Amino acid sequence: MTIQRSLMLAFTGISVLVALVVTLLSFLYMRQILLGHIETQLERQAVRIMGQIDMTLFERSANVATWSRLQVMKDLRTRDLDKRLSALLRDLHQGYGGVYQVLLATDTKGEILASSDPRWIGRHLTRHDPIVHFHFGGQTIEVMPLSVFGGGLAFQSDIEAEDGARLGQLYAVLNLAELRRLLEQVGGDGATSQMAVLLDRDGRVVAVSGALRGKVAAGTPWGEIWQAMEKNGIRVYRLRPLPELAAVVAGEAAGNGYRVFPGLGWRVVLIAPAAEVLAPLNRLWLSLALFFAFALLASVILSYWVARRIARPLAQLTEFTRRYRPDSAIEIPRIEGVREIKALNRAFGDMIRHLARSRRDLVRASKLAVVGEMAAIMAHEVRTPLGILRSAAEMLRREANLSPAGREMTQFILSETDRLGNLVNTLLECARPRPPRFCPCEPKVLFDRVVELLRTKTARKGVDLSVTGELDGILECDPDHLVQVLLNLLLNALQHVSEGGRIELNSRLEERWWRVWVCDDGPGVVPEMWERIFDPFFTRREGGVGLGLTVVQQIVQAHGGEIEVGESRWGGACFHFRLPRIQGASDE
Repeated sequence: MTIQRSLMLAFTGISVLVALVVTLLSFLYMRQILLGHIETQLERQAVRIMGQIDMTLFERSANVATWSRLQVMKDLRTRDLDKRLSALLRDLHQGYGGVYQVLLATDTKGEILASSDPRWIGRHLTRHDPIVHFHFGGQTIEVMPLSVFGGGLAFQSDIEAEDGARLGQLYAVLNLAELRRLLEQVGGDGATSQMAVLLDRDGRVVAVSGALRGKVAAGTPWGEIWQAMEKNGIRVYRLRPLPELAAVVAGEAAGNGYRVFPGLGWRVVLIAPAAEVLAPLNRLWLSLALFFAFALLASVILSYWVARRIARPLAQLTEFTRRYRPDSAIEIPRIEGVREIKALNRAFGDMIRHLARSRRDLVRASKLAVVGEMAAIMAHEVRTPLGILRSAAEMLRREANLSPAGREMTQFILSETDRLGNLVNTLLECARPRPPRFCPCEPKVLFDRVVELLRTKTARKGVDLSVTGELDGILECDPDHLVQVLLNLLLNALQHVSEGGRIELNSRLEERWWRVWVCDDGPGVVPEMWERIFDPFFTRREGGVGLGLTVVQQIVQAHGGEIEVGESRWGGACFHFRLPRIQGASDE
Protein backbone atom coordinates (compact mmCIF):
# COMPACT_ATOMS: atom_id res chain seq x y z
CA MET A 1 0.00 0.00 0.00
CA THR A 2 1.35 3.43 -0.93
CA ILE A 3 1.85 6.15 1.63
CA GLN A 4 -0.77 8.29 -0.12
CA ARG A 5 -3.45 5.59 0.23
CA SER A 6 -2.47 4.88 3.85
CA LEU A 7 -2.65 8.55 4.73
CA MET A 8 -5.97 8.96 2.95
CA LEU A 9 -7.57 6.05 4.81
CA ALA A 10 -6.18 7.26 8.13
CA PHE A 11 -7.29 10.85 7.59
CA THR A 12 -10.74 9.81 6.40
CA GLY A 13 -11.28 7.52 9.39
CA ILE A 14 -10.12 10.15 11.85
CA SER A 15 -12.20 12.85 10.15
CA VAL A 16 -15.36 10.72 10.20
CA LEU A 17 -14.83 9.86 13.86
CA VAL A 18 -14.20 13.49 14.77
CA ALA A 19 -17.21 14.67 12.75
CA LEU A 20 -19.44 12.10 14.45
CA VAL A 21 -18.23 13.04 17.93
CA VAL A 22 -18.55 16.76 17.17
CA THR A 23 -22.06 16.27 15.79
CA LEU A 24 -23.22 14.35 18.86
CA LEU A 25 -21.59 16.73 21.31
CA SER A 26 -22.98 19.72 19.41
CA PHE A 27 -26.46 18.23 19.50
CA LEU A 28 -26.29 17.52 23.23
CA TYR A 29 -24.82 20.93 24.00
CA MET A 30 -27.24 22.87 21.80
CA ARG A 31 -30.12 20.75 23.08
CA GLN A 32 -29.24 21.65 26.64
CA ILE A 33 -29.00 25.33 25.73
CA LEU A 34 -32.29 25.22 23.84
CA LEU A 35 -34.15 23.51 26.68
CA GLY A 36 -32.74 25.95 29.17
CA HIS A 37 -33.72 28.81 26.90
CA ILE A 38 -37.28 27.47 26.65
CA GLU A 39 -37.69 27.25 30.41
CA THR A 40 -36.09 30.67 30.88
CA GLN A 41 -38.37 32.29 28.30
CA LEU A 42 -41.47 30.84 29.92
CA GLU A 43 -40.31 32.00 33.33
CA ARG A 44 -39.55 35.50 32.03
CA GLN A 45 -43.01 35.78 30.47
CA ALA A 46 -44.55 34.55 33.73
CA VAL A 47 -42.56 37.16 35.67
CA ARG A 48 -43.76 39.89 33.30
CA ILE A 49 -47.41 38.85 33.62
CA MET A 50 -47.19 38.55 37.41
CA GLY A 51 -45.59 41.98 37.55
CA GLN A 52 -48.47 43.46 35.56
CA ILE A 53 -50.98 41.80 37.91
CA ASP A 54 -49.20 43.19 40.99
CA MET A 55 -49.11 46.64 39.40
CA THR A 56 -52.84 46.44 38.62
CA LEU A 57 -53.63 45.45 42.20
CA PHE A 58 -51.50 48.34 43.43
CA GLU A 59 -53.43 50.77 41.22
CA ARG A 60 -56.75 49.46 42.56
CA SER A 61 -55.56 49.83 46.15
CA ALA A 62 -54.41 53.37 45.34
CA ASN A 63 -57.94 54.14 44.05
CA VAL A 64 -59.50 52.97 47.33
CA ALA A 65 -57.01 54.99 49.40
CA THR A 66 -57.74 58.13 47.37
CA TRP A 67 -61.51 57.76 47.31
CA SER A 68 -61.77 57.10 51.05
CA ARG A 69 -60.33 60.60 51.71
CA LEU A 70 -62.91 62.45 49.55
CA GLN A 71 -65.10 65.00 51.35
CA VAL A 72 -68.27 63.41 50.09
CA MET A 73 -67.44 60.28 52.10
CA LYS A 74 -68.35 62.26 55.23
CA ASP A 75 -72.01 61.91 54.21
CA LEU A 76 -71.92 58.59 56.08
CA ARG A 77 -72.68 60.68 59.19
CA THR A 78 -76.14 61.44 57.76
CA ARG A 79 -76.46 57.91 56.40
CA ASP A 80 -76.20 59.36 52.86
CA LEU A 81 -79.73 60.80 53.06
CA ASP A 82 -79.27 62.95 49.94
CA LYS A 83 -77.68 59.99 48.01
CA ARG A 84 -74.65 62.06 47.00
CA LEU A 85 -72.22 59.29 48.05
CA SER A 86 -74.18 56.62 46.15
CA ALA A 87 -74.19 58.82 43.08
CA LEU A 88 -70.41 59.24 43.34
CA LEU A 89 -69.87 55.48 43.70
CA ARG A 90 -72.13 54.85 40.71
CA ASP A 91 -70.22 57.39 38.60
CA LEU A 92 -66.88 55.86 39.60
CA HIS A 93 -68.14 52.39 38.76
CA GLN A 94 -69.30 53.50 35.34
CA GLY A 95 -66.17 55.56 34.73
CA TYR A 96 -63.92 52.53 35.20
CA GLY A 97 -65.90 50.52 32.65
CA GLY A 98 -66.53 47.31 34.55
CA VAL A 99 -63.16 47.10 36.30
CA TYR A 100 -65.02 46.85 39.59
CA GLN A 101 -67.96 44.56 40.37
CA VAL A 102 -69.36 46.95 42.92
CA LEU A 103 -68.33 49.89 45.16
CA LEU A 104 -69.75 49.93 48.71
CA ALA A 105 -69.67 52.23 51.75
CA THR A 106 -70.68 50.85 55.17
CA ASP A 107 -71.01 52.31 58.63
CA THR A 108 -68.97 51.07 61.56
CA LYS A 109 -71.42 48.21 62.18
CA GLY A 110 -71.11 46.85 58.60
CA GLU A 111 -74.47 48.15 57.24
CA ILE A 112 -74.19 49.17 53.60
CA LEU A 113 -75.33 52.84 53.40
CA ALA A 114 -74.16 53.68 49.86
CA SER A 115 -73.42 51.55 46.79
CA SER A 116 -72.90 51.76 43.07
CA ASP A 117 -75.61 49.07 42.88
CA PRO A 118 -78.77 50.02 44.86
CA ARG A 119 -79.51 46.36 45.49
CA TRP A 120 -76.66 46.21 48.02
CA ILE A 121 -77.98 49.08 50.19
CA GLY A 122 -79.31 47.90 53.54
CA ARG A 123 -77.35 44.66 53.66
CA HIS A 124 -74.84 43.86 56.40
CA LEU A 125 -71.23 42.72 55.79
CA THR A 126 -69.58 40.31 58.16
CA ARG A 127 -66.07 41.25 59.22
CA HIS A 128 -63.39 38.87 57.79
CA ASP A 129 -59.65 38.69 58.37
CA PRO A 130 -57.84 40.26 55.44
CA ILE A 131 -55.41 38.39 53.19
CA VAL A 132 -52.93 41.20 53.56
CA HIS A 133 -52.92 44.80 54.76
CA PHE A 134 -50.54 47.68 54.09
CA HIS A 135 -50.31 51.46 54.36
CA PHE A 136 -50.66 53.83 51.43
CA GLY A 137 -50.92 57.62 51.57
CA GLY A 138 -51.72 57.59 55.27
CA GLN A 139 -54.48 55.02 54.80
CA THR A 140 -54.53 51.35 55.80
CA ILE A 141 -55.59 49.14 52.90
CA GLU A 142 -56.89 45.63 53.52
CA VAL A 143 -57.43 42.97 50.86
CA MET A 144 -60.31 40.60 51.64
CA PRO A 145 -60.51 36.91 50.67
CA LEU A 146 -62.19 36.03 47.38
CA SER A 147 -65.02 34.26 49.19
CA VAL A 148 -66.33 37.48 50.81
CA PHE A 149 -67.85 38.84 47.59
CA GLY A 150 -68.44 35.61 45.67
CA GLY A 151 -65.14 35.46 43.81
CA GLY A 152 -64.38 39.18 43.59
CA LEU A 153 -61.23 40.65 45.13
CA ALA A 154 -62.20 43.39 47.59
CA PHE A 155 -59.99 46.31 48.72
CA GLN A 156 -61.14 48.00 51.97
CA SER A 157 -60.15 51.30 53.57
CA ASP A 158 -61.53 53.17 56.60
CA ILE A 159 -63.50 56.42 56.12
CA GLU A 160 -62.61 58.92 58.84
CA ALA A 161 -63.98 62.27 59.98
CA GLU A 162 -61.89 65.43 60.35
CA ASP A 163 -61.23 64.63 63.99
CA GLY A 164 -60.01 61.12 63.12
CA ALA A 165 -63.15 59.30 64.21
CA ARG A 166 -63.96 56.27 62.07
CA LEU A 167 -67.20 56.73 60.15
CA GLY A 168 -67.17 53.42 58.24
CA GLN A 169 -65.44 51.51 55.47
CA LEU A 170 -65.13 51.84 51.68
CA TYR A 171 -65.08 48.58 49.69
CA ALA A 172 -63.95 48.31 46.03
CA VAL A 173 -64.63 44.82 44.68
CA LEU A 174 -62.33 44.12 41.71
CA ASN A 175 -63.80 42.20 38.80
CA LEU A 176 -61.52 39.20 38.14
CA ALA A 177 -62.17 39.71 34.43
CA GLU A 178 -59.58 42.45 34.71
CA LEU A 179 -56.97 39.86 35.76
CA ARG A 180 -58.14 37.43 33.09
CA ARG A 181 -57.55 40.18 30.54
CA LEU A 182 -53.90 40.29 31.60
CA LEU A 183 -53.68 36.52 31.28
CA GLU A 184 -55.27 36.65 27.82
CA GLN A 185 -52.28 38.69 26.59
CA VAL A 186 -50.53 35.30 26.53
CA GLY A 187 -53.33 32.82 26.18
CA GLY A 188 -55.47 34.90 23.83
CA ASP A 189 -58.89 33.60 22.90
CA GLY A 190 -57.90 29.96 22.76
CA ALA A 191 -56.53 30.04 19.22
CA THR A 192 -52.95 30.47 20.41
CA SER A 193 -51.01 27.61 21.94
CA GLN A 194 -49.83 29.17 25.19
CA MET A 195 -52.04 29.28 28.31
CA ALA A 196 -51.74 31.08 31.63
CA VAL A 197 -53.07 30.17 35.08
CA LEU A 198 -53.28 32.50 38.09
CA LEU A 199 -53.04 30.68 41.45
CA ASP A 200 -53.62 32.03 44.96
CA ARG A 201 -51.30 31.43 47.89
CA ASP A 202 -53.03 28.10 48.63
CA GLY A 203 -52.43 26.82 45.10
CA ARG A 204 -56.05 27.21 43.99
CA VAL A 205 -57.05 28.52 40.59
CA VAL A 206 -58.04 32.19 40.50
CA ALA A 207 -58.26 32.67 36.72
CA VAL A 208 -57.19 30.87 33.52
CA SER A 209 -56.75 31.73 29.84
CA GLY A 210 -56.53 30.05 26.47
CA ALA A 211 -57.67 26.46 26.03
CA LEU A 212 -58.19 26.03 29.80
CA ARG A 213 -60.94 28.62 29.94
CA GLY A 214 -64.25 26.91 30.56
CA LYS A 215 -62.53 23.64 31.52
CA VAL A 216 -60.97 24.62 34.83
CA ALA A 217 -63.18 26.22 37.50
CA ALA A 218 -62.01 28.88 39.93
CA GLY A 219 -61.00 27.49 43.27
CA THR A 220 -59.84 24.13 41.85
CA PRO A 221 -56.61 22.89 43.51
CA TRP A 222 -53.86 23.04 40.88
CA GLY A 223 -52.33 19.77 42.01
CA GLU A 224 -55.44 17.93 40.83
CA ILE A 225 -55.09 19.29 37.28
CA TRP A 226 -51.60 18.32 36.16
CA GLN A 227 -49.10 15.49 36.57
CA ALA A 228 -45.30 15.84 36.26
CA MET A 229 -43.22 13.57 33.97
CA GLU A 230 -40.02 13.57 31.83
CA LYS A 231 -39.72 13.95 28.06
CA ASN A 232 -36.54 14.52 26.01
CA GLY A 233 -34.62 15.26 29.16
CA ILE A 234 -36.89 18.11 30.27
CA ARG A 235 -39.53 18.22 32.99
CA VAL A 236 -42.97 18.30 31.37
CA TYR A 237 -46.56 17.86 32.60
CA ARG A 238 -49.79 16.20 31.56
CA LEU A 239 -52.91 18.37 31.85
CA ARG A 240 -55.95 16.31 32.79
CA PRO A 241 -58.50 18.84 31.42
CA LEU A 242 -56.70 18.72 28.01
CA PRO A 243 -56.07 15.03 27.22
CA GLU A 244 -55.40 15.91 23.56
CA LEU A 245 -52.06 17.43 24.64
CA ALA A 246 -49.57 14.65 25.28
CA ALA A 247 -47.38 16.93 27.38
CA VAL A 248 -46.89 20.59 28.22
CA VAL A 249 -43.97 22.68 29.42
CA ALA A 250 -44.47 25.21 32.22
CA GLY A 251 -42.72 28.18 33.71
CA GLU A 252 -43.97 30.01 36.78
CA ALA A 253 -43.30 33.18 38.75
CA ALA A 254 -44.47 34.33 42.18
CA GLY A 255 -45.66 37.86 42.84
CA ASN A 256 -43.25 40.14 44.65
CA GLY A 257 -45.59 43.09 45.04
CA TYR A 258 -45.31 46.56 43.55
CA ARG A 259 -44.08 49.60 45.46
CA VAL A 260 -45.82 49.61 48.88
CA PHE A 261 -48.17 46.79 47.82
CA PRO A 262 -46.56 43.64 49.29
CA GLY A 263 -48.37 41.20 47.01
CA LEU A 264 -50.88 38.48 47.80
CA GLY A 265 -48.57 35.47 47.51
CA TRP A 266 -50.14 34.62 44.17
CA ARG A 267 -48.25 33.10 41.26
CA VAL A 268 -48.65 32.73 37.51
CA VAL A 269 -48.03 29.47 35.67
CA LEU A 270 -47.35 29.84 31.94
CA ILE A 271 -48.06 26.66 29.91
CA ALA A 272 -47.04 25.72 26.33
CA PRO A 273 -47.52 22.43 24.44
CA ALA A 274 -44.32 20.37 24.56
CA ALA A 275 -44.68 19.31 20.91
CA GLU A 276 -44.54 22.92 19.79
CA VAL A 277 -41.84 23.99 22.24
CA LEU A 278 -39.59 21.01 21.48
CA ALA A 279 -40.04 21.26 17.70
CA PRO A 280 -36.71 23.16 17.34
CA LEU A 281 -34.98 20.04 18.68
CA ASN A 282 -36.19 18.07 15.67
CA ARG A 283 -35.01 20.81 13.32
CA LEU A 284 -31.69 20.90 15.17
CA TRP A 285 -31.23 17.15 14.73
CA LEU A 286 -31.98 17.43 11.01
CA SER A 287 -29.53 20.30 10.63
CA LEU A 288 -26.78 18.39 12.43
CA ALA A 289 -27.46 15.29 10.32
CA LEU A 290 -26.97 17.39 7.18
CA PHE A 291 -23.82 18.82 8.74
CA PHE A 292 -22.48 15.32 9.37
CA ALA A 293 -23.16 14.31 5.77
CA PHE A 294 -21.39 17.42 4.51
CA ALA A 295 -18.48 16.83 6.93
CA LEU A 296 -18.18 13.24 5.68
CA LEU A 297 -17.96 14.38 2.05
CA ALA A 298 -15.55 17.19 2.92
CA SER A 299 -13.35 14.82 4.93
CA VAL A 300 -12.95 12.47 1.95
CA ILE A 301 -11.99 15.34 -0.37
CA LEU A 302 -9.71 16.96 2.20
CA SER A 303 -8.07 13.64 3.11
CA TYR A 304 -7.24 12.99 -0.53
CA TRP A 305 -5.80 16.48 -0.91
CA VAL A 306 -3.74 16.30 2.31
CA ALA A 307 -2.46 12.79 1.56
CA ARG A 308 -1.38 13.90 -1.91
CA ARG A 309 0.17 17.09 -0.52
CA ILE A 310 2.27 15.06 1.93
CA ALA A 311 3.14 12.09 -0.27
CA ARG A 312 4.07 14.02 -3.43
CA PRO A 313 6.85 16.14 -1.83
CA LEU A 314 8.27 13.01 -0.19
CA ALA A 315 8.37 11.33 -3.60
CA GLN A 316 10.16 14.37 -5.06
CA LEU A 317 12.68 14.40 -2.23
CA THR A 318 13.26 10.66 -2.67
CA GLU A 319 13.89 11.11 -6.40
CA PHE A 320 16.34 13.94 -5.72
CA THR A 321 18.18 11.75 -3.19
CA ARG A 322 18.57 9.01 -5.79
CA ARG A 323 20.05 11.42 -8.37
CA TYR A 324 22.26 13.41 -6.00
CA ARG A 325 26.05 13.08 -6.23
CA PRO A 326 28.50 15.16 -4.18
CA ASP A 327 30.31 16.37 -7.29
CA SER A 328 27.14 17.02 -9.31
CA ALA A 329 25.57 20.40 -9.99
CA ILE A 330 22.00 19.32 -9.18
CA GLU A 331 20.10 22.07 -7.36
CA ILE A 332 18.10 21.30 -4.23
CA PRO A 333 14.43 21.14 -5.32
CA ARG A 334 12.06 23.77 -3.97
CA ILE A 335 9.42 21.50 -2.49
CA GLU A 336 6.07 22.91 -1.39
CA GLY A 337 3.90 21.17 1.16
CA VAL A 338 3.01 21.12 4.82
CA ARG A 339 5.29 22.75 7.36
CA GLU A 340 7.04 19.52 8.34
CA ILE A 341 7.76 18.68 4.69
CA LYS A 342 9.20 22.16 4.17
CA ALA A 343 11.25 21.74 7.34
CA LEU A 344 12.51 18.36 6.07
CA ASN A 345 13.43 19.94 2.74
CA ARG A 346 15.26 22.78 4.51
CA ALA A 347 17.05 20.31 6.78
CA PHE A 348 18.08 18.24 3.76
CA GLY A 349 19.34 21.36 2.04
CA ASP A 350 21.21 22.42 5.17
CA MET A 351 22.79 18.98 5.34
CA ILE A 352 24.01 19.26 1.73
CA ARG A 353 25.32 22.76 2.36
CA HIS A 354 27.07 21.58 5.51
CA LEU A 355 28.69 18.79 3.51
CA ALA A 356 29.87 21.33 0.94
CA ARG A 357 31.13 23.56 3.72
CA SER A 358 32.90 20.62 5.30
CA ARG A 359 34.64 19.94 2.02
CA ARG A 360 35.67 23.59 1.84
CA ASP A 361 36.87 23.46 5.44
CA LEU A 362 38.87 20.35 4.59
CA VAL A 363 40.44 22.16 1.64
CA ARG A 364 41.17 25.12 3.87
CA ALA A 365 42.73 22.87 6.49
CA SER A 366 44.88 21.28 3.80
CA LYS A 367 46.02 24.72 2.68
CA LEU A 368 46.78 25.68 6.26
CA ALA A 369 48.81 22.50 6.60
CA VAL A 370 50.76 23.55 3.53
CA VAL A 371 51.20 26.97 5.09
CA GLY A 372 52.52 25.33 8.22
CA GLU A 373 55.06 23.30 6.26
CA MET A 374 56.10 26.35 4.25
CA ALA A 375 56.36 28.42 7.42
CA ALA A 376 58.57 25.81 9.07
CA ILE A 377 60.82 25.62 6.00
CA MET A 378 60.98 29.41 5.56
CA ALA A 379 61.59 30.03 9.23
CA HIS A 380 64.51 27.59 9.11
CA GLU A 381 65.84 28.15 5.59
CA VAL A 382 64.85 31.71 4.70
CA ARG A 383 65.16 33.80 7.82
CA THR A 384 68.91 33.30 8.22
CA PRO A 385 69.78 34.23 4.59
CA LEU A 386 67.41 37.17 4.79
CA GLY A 387 69.15 38.39 7.90
CA ILE A 388 72.53 38.08 6.22
CA LEU A 389 71.27 39.94 3.12
CA ARG A 390 69.79 42.72 5.26
CA SER A 391 73.00 43.13 7.30
CA ALA A 392 75.10 43.22 4.13
CA ALA A 393 72.83 45.78 2.51
CA GLU A 394 72.96 48.02 5.58
CA MET A 395 76.79 47.80 5.61
CA LEU A 396 76.98 48.68 1.90
CA ARG A 397 74.64 51.65 2.42
CA ARG A 398 77.10 53.06 5.00
CA GLU A 399 79.99 53.04 2.45
CA ALA A 400 81.08 56.59 1.75
CA ASN A 401 82.09 56.05 -1.90
CA LEU A 402 78.89 54.18 -2.85
CA SER A 403 77.35 55.54 -6.03
CA PRO A 404 73.73 56.73 -6.13
CA ALA A 405 72.75 53.67 -8.19
CA GLY A 406 74.35 51.45 -5.56
CA ARG A 407 72.46 53.21 -2.78
CA GLU A 408 69.20 52.70 -4.70
CA MET A 409 69.96 49.01 -5.16
CA THR A 410 70.74 48.58 -1.44
CA GLN A 411 67.42 50.25 -0.63
CA PHE A 412 65.65 47.75 -2.93
CA ILE A 413 67.42 44.91 -1.11
CA LEU A 414 66.31 46.24 2.30
CA SER A 415 62.67 46.75 1.28
CA GLU A 416 62.43 43.31 -0.36
CA THR A 417 64.01 41.60 2.64
CA ASP A 418 61.47 43.38 4.87
CA ARG A 419 58.65 42.19 2.61
CA LEU A 420 59.94 38.61 2.69
CA GLY A 421 60.33 38.84 6.47
CA ASN A 422 56.74 40.01 6.82
CA LEU A 423 55.61 37.15 4.59
CA VAL A 424 57.44 34.65 6.80
CA ASN A 425 55.87 36.20 9.93
CA THR A 426 52.40 36.05 8.35
CA LEU A 427 52.88 32.42 7.43
CA LEU A 428 53.99 31.66 10.97
CA GLU A 429 51.01 33.51 12.46
CA CYS A 430 48.62 31.67 10.16
CA ALA A 431 50.18 28.26 10.77
CA ARG A 432 50.78 28.53 14.52
CA PRO A 433 48.56 31.36 15.87
CA ARG A 434 49.20 32.46 19.43
CA PRO A 435 46.33 31.66 21.82
CA PRO A 436 44.54 34.86 22.89
CA ARG A 437 45.29 36.33 26.32
CA PHE A 438 42.00 37.77 27.54
CA CYS A 439 41.77 40.86 29.68
CA PRO A 440 39.25 43.71 30.15
CA CYS A 441 39.52 46.36 27.46
CA GLU A 442 37.61 49.40 26.18
CA PRO A 443 36.63 49.52 22.48
CA LYS A 444 37.58 53.21 22.40
CA VAL A 445 41.17 52.39 23.31
CA LEU A 446 41.40 49.84 20.48
CA PHE A 447 39.87 52.22 17.92
CA ASP A 448 42.11 55.13 18.96
CA ARG A 449 45.22 52.95 18.65
CA VAL A 450 44.25 51.68 15.21
CA VAL A 451 43.34 55.13 13.91
CA GLU A 452 46.62 56.51 15.17
CA LEU A 453 48.61 53.74 13.44
CA LEU A 454 46.84 54.41 10.13
CA ARG A 455 46.80 58.20 10.33
CA THR A 456 49.79 58.61 7.99
CA LYS A 457 48.49 56.13 5.38
CA THR A 458 44.96 57.60 5.30
CA ALA A 459 46.32 61.15 5.08
CA ARG A 460 48.70 60.22 2.26
CA LYS A 461 45.83 58.73 0.23
CA GLY A 462 43.27 61.37 1.24
CA VAL A 463 40.85 58.75 2.62
CA ASP A 464 38.17 59.85 5.08
CA LEU A 465 38.29 57.33 7.98
CA SER A 466 35.28 57.92 10.31
CA VAL A 467 34.61 56.22 13.64
CA THR A 468 30.95 55.95 14.73
CA GLY A 469 28.76 53.96 17.09
CA GLU A 470 29.01 52.99 20.75
CA LEU A 471 32.51 52.92 22.25
CA ASP A 472 31.89 53.32 25.99
CA GLY A 473 31.95 49.92 27.63
CA ILE A 474 34.10 46.98 28.67
CA LEU A 475 34.71 43.70 26.85
CA GLU A 476 36.94 40.73 27.52
CA CYS A 477 39.46 40.18 24.69
CA ASP A 478 43.10 40.07 23.59
CA PRO A 479 43.84 43.73 22.71
CA ASP A 480 46.86 42.91 20.49
CA HIS A 481 44.86 40.36 18.49
CA LEU A 482 41.93 42.74 17.99
CA VAL A 483 44.25 45.55 16.94
CA GLN A 484 45.66 43.16 14.35
CA VAL A 485 42.13 42.28 13.18
CA LEU A 486 41.13 45.93 12.82
CA LEU A 487 44.45 46.81 11.12
CA ASN A 488 44.11 43.97 8.60
CA LEU A 489 40.51 44.93 7.74
CA LEU A 490 41.29 48.64 7.45
CA LEU A 491 44.47 48.03 5.42
CA ASN A 492 42.45 45.75 3.15
CA ALA A 493 39.93 48.58 2.69
CA LEU A 494 42.70 51.15 2.10
CA GLN A 495 44.15 48.97 -0.64
CA HIS A 496 40.85 48.85 -2.53
CA VAL A 497 39.39 52.38 -2.17
CA SER A 498 40.46 55.12 -4.52
CA GLU A 499 42.05 58.40 -3.45
CA GLY A 500 39.58 60.57 -1.53
CA GLY A 501 37.47 57.48 -0.68
CA ARG A 502 35.55 56.75 2.46
CA ILE A 503 36.01 54.14 5.18
CA GLU A 504 33.67 53.79 8.17
CA LEU A 505 34.52 51.98 11.39
CA ASN A 506 31.27 51.40 13.31
CA SER A 507 30.74 49.75 16.70
CA ARG A 508 27.70 48.65 18.69
CA LEU A 509 27.67 47.21 22.21
CA GLU A 510 24.83 44.84 23.03
CA GLU A 511 24.02 42.93 26.18
CA ARG A 512 26.05 39.87 25.11
CA TRP A 513 27.86 40.91 21.94
CA TRP A 514 30.21 43.51 20.58
CA ARG A 515 29.56 44.14 16.89
CA VAL A 516 31.96 45.92 14.52
CA TRP A 517 31.49 46.96 10.88
CA VAL A 518 34.33 48.02 8.54
CA CYS A 519 32.73 49.48 5.41
CA ASP A 520 34.22 51.26 2.38
CA ASP A 521 33.12 52.75 -0.93
CA GLY A 522 35.50 50.66 -3.02
CA PRO A 523 34.61 48.17 -5.77
CA GLY A 524 33.19 45.71 -3.21
CA VAL A 525 33.15 41.92 -3.21
CA VAL A 526 30.90 40.01 -5.57
CA PRO A 527 28.52 37.60 -3.76
CA GLU A 528 30.15 34.61 -5.45
CA MET A 529 33.36 35.33 -3.47
CA TRP A 530 31.77 35.83 -0.04
CA GLU A 531 32.33 32.20 0.94
CA ARG A 532 35.91 31.96 -0.43
CA ILE A 533 37.33 35.32 0.63
CA PHE A 534 38.63 33.96 3.96
CA ASP A 535 40.36 30.95 2.35
CA PRO A 536 44.17 30.84 2.58
CA PHE A 537 45.99 32.20 -0.50
CA PHE A 538 42.74 33.66 -1.95
CA THR A 539 43.37 37.26 -3.01
CA ARG A 540 42.00 39.77 -5.50
CA ARG A 541 45.03 42.09 -5.28
CA GLU A 542 48.04 41.69 -7.54
CA GLY A 543 51.04 40.81 -5.42
CA GLY A 544 48.93 39.81 -2.45
CA VAL A 545 49.48 36.57 -0.55
CA GLY A 546 45.88 35.98 0.56
CA LEU A 547 46.54 35.29 4.24
CA GLY A 548 45.45 38.53 5.94
CA LEU A 549 41.72 37.73 6.05
CA THR A 550 42.52 34.13 7.01
CA VAL A 551 44.39 35.42 10.07
CA VAL A 552 41.45 37.75 10.85
CA GLN A 553 38.99 34.85 10.75
CA GLN A 554 41.24 32.72 12.97
CA ILE A 555 41.48 35.46 15.62
CA VAL A 556 37.72 36.15 15.57
CA GLN A 557 36.90 32.44 15.90
CA ALA A 558 39.48 32.08 18.70
CA HIS A 559 37.48 34.79 20.55
CA GLY A 560 34.25 32.78 20.10
CA GLY A 561 32.93 35.12 17.41
CA GLU A 562 31.89 35.15 13.76
CA ILE A 563 32.87 37.23 10.74
CA GLU A 564 31.18 37.72 7.37
CA VAL A 565 31.42 39.97 4.36
CA GLY A 566 28.62 41.82 2.59
CA GLU A 567 27.85 45.03 0.75
CA SER A 568 28.12 48.49 2.29
CA ARG A 569 25.58 51.26 1.87
CA TRP A 570 27.92 52.88 -0.69
CA GLY A 571 28.13 49.71 -2.77
CA GLY A 572 31.59 48.73 -1.52
CA ALA A 573 32.68 45.95 0.83
CA CYS A 574 31.45 45.68 4.42
CA PHE A 575 33.11 43.27 6.87
CA HIS A 576 31.06 42.56 9.99
CA PHE A 577 32.22 40.56 12.99
CA ARG A 578 30.79 40.02 16.44
CA LEU A 579 32.57 38.93 19.62
CA PRO A 580 31.12 37.96 23.00
CA ARG A 581 31.60 40.74 25.53
CA ILE A 582 32.39 38.14 28.21
CA GLN A 583 34.18 34.96 27.24
CA GLY A 584 32.14 31.81 27.90
CA ALA A 585 28.81 33.75 27.73
CA SER A 586 28.30 33.74 23.96
CA ASP A 587 25.43 31.21 23.81
CA GLU A 588 22.21 32.89 22.83
